[in-house]
Amino acid sequence: GDPRTEHHPELARTMASSLALIKASHFTLGVMACAWGRFQSIFLHSMGLAPSTIGMLTSVGFILKSIGYVSWGVAMDWFDGSRYVLMASIIASSVALELYRRAVGSGVLLLMLITKGIRSLANAQYCLLDALTMRAVQSSDVDEDYGRQRFWGSLGYGLSSWAVGLVIDHSDYGTDFIFIHTYSTSFFFAALLAFSPFSLSRAKSARGVSRKSGLEHVKVEGGTSSKSEDGSPILGANVKSSSEEGVAESSVNSREESQALALRQNKFEEVSRREKKNPDRQRVKLILGNLKLFLASKALCVFLANLLAMYVLLCVFESVVWIHLERLHCPRSIVGLATTCQTIVEYPLFYYSKQILKRYTHRQLFLIAHASLLARLVLLVALGYTGFMLLILPIQLLHGLSFGVNWLASCEYVQHIAPPHITASAQSAISTTSVIASALGTYLWGVIYERYNSASFFVATGVELMVFITILFLVPSLGLASTTSASAASESSGVEMVRVKRSGKQ
Repeated sequence: GDPRTEHHPELARTMASSLALIKASHFTLGVMACAWGRFQSIFLHSMGLAPSTIGMLTSVGFILKSIGYVSWGVAMDWFDGSRYVLMASIIASSVALELYRRAVGSGVLLLMLITKGIRSLANAQYCLLDALTMRAVQSSDVDEDYGRQRFWGSLGYGLSSWAVGLVIDHSDYGTDFIFIHTYSTSFFFAALLAFSPFSLSRAKSARGVSRKSGLEHVKVEGGTSSKSEDGSPILGANVKSSSEEGVAESSVNSREESQALALRQNKFEEVSRREKKNPDRQRVKLILGNLKLFLASKALCVFLANLLAMYVLLCVFESVVWIHLERLHCPRSIVGLATTCQTIVEYPLFYYSKQILKRYTHRQLFLIAHASLLARLVLLVALGYTGFMLLILPIQLLHGLSFGVNWLASCEYVQHIAPPHITASAQSAISTTSVIASALGTYLWGVIYERYNSASFFVATGVELMVFITILFLVPSLGLASTTSASAASESSGVEMVRVKRSGKQ
């Protein structure tokens, strides 16, 4: 057993139970999302919509989803990691999906746009579950990390995709099964969250993590940690114990800028402590003040620019590739099998993420992701030129090394540079940027594909080659923060954004 919990068996059981619910939630969400996530383009194409129209609908959805992610993230921070926020998103998005389905059947474009927007505003399950996962992992003293939780989502997504494709091909339900599958698993997911006897956000560590709402900021080795009224740290706050060693090095471009940010935040927190008569107002100011400082970071801006480029290019594989396969009369079972293949690499990637993040820096992981994406696009050019449909299988095998590596590094990197008290809002920055990029990319590639067909794959390959060369030679500052544990990532009053030294690596 862990030496920090071996004398507290009840505490150890509570943490293990909470992490078990996290794993079950990721698995269920993967099963739930696979049908609509993988086969929606095929469904819309079967309803007679042109690729550009599909791209426009998806883009509008992504734009509104970016607003929804921020709103749901702030709500999650406000309710301090309540699983009922996630439940509300599940139920609302399922209802909205049925409205969207009926609008597509009516053929009225305006109605489709409105219902698609409502669905996208409600759909924030991945963002919220990632935020809850990071909270639970950081507040737990067992040997678990984010990747080992996310592993179960990839497993559920991969195992169920092939089965859904087979049912669509060989049953009388056809594409209607997409909605039957989504609604039934959504109901199960909501029931799992509602009736489970333990909480997603209450994994209490031996250091005394709590989710009380009263805030008291105290100094901890030159920094601050958020404490509740009973003296225990608020969940998600980064606390460094007296036994921990090492010196944090600022990830902001200059030490002077870091100190200025710290002084501004100390002043802000001092004002907030005077507002005891209105704790709700104090809490809102604390969250919004930290969020403003976080978004002003130069390191974050460079990171988000990289993320924008990555997701614009990934849209080729999330939209037009499947329309192209549908035009080649590719069986839906092969589409499902391709989705299963794309998760094969994700299994070891997420399961051994802790070891991977210790071995490689964020920058190295971002470069691996871009190199893999370039290889996928080269194979996609071959598929478009030859029409050999089975090339989609090796293309999707590289999904884990492009999307998976990028997502893993992104979640860890943001957790390092984010101030405390806004863990859900900080993670929503990744999701918001990804959906904005997806909105742009989906519409862009839909229009290009409709005009140039498979020649659009050459265009995407050329763009990614330029992006990769730019990051490799012209943007050396991208992702320079170390990938060691996020527990030492946010110190010095919770605002000074730091990167931790690792022996022999920066």
